[in-house]
Amino acid sequence: MKAAIVARVCLGRALRHYRRKAGLEQWKAGDILGIDQSGYSKYERGAVPVPAHALMLMSPHLDTSPSDMMHYANILYDEATSWTESGWKTTPKALAQWADEVLKQWDDDLE
Repeated sequence: MKAAIVARVCLGRALRHYRRKAGLEQWKAGDILGIDQSGYSKYERGAVPVPAHALMLMSPHLDTSPSDMMHYANILYDEATSWTESGWKTTPKALAQWADEVLKQWDDDLE
């Protein structure tokens, strides 16, 4: 899997994680960004890159900062790319599921 796809999925899943923690629906997140729910969903799935302005606009609604979202996405990315470089075969969907589990575990560990 290409590194750009891994990066998009990791950041999209971090964004999804924080949105869910904040109790926001996708349509509301899209409304904040001036896009529809379908367009917003593409960010979370990693189908399209998450623009920097989206992180800046969303962060006040997610009780986090763009740098925190990027930090967690980068940790996910580093681990996932080390696996893919060693020959691990995966799909964006499987990568997203793995990232969701890791983010949930981090939350559980902090509680």
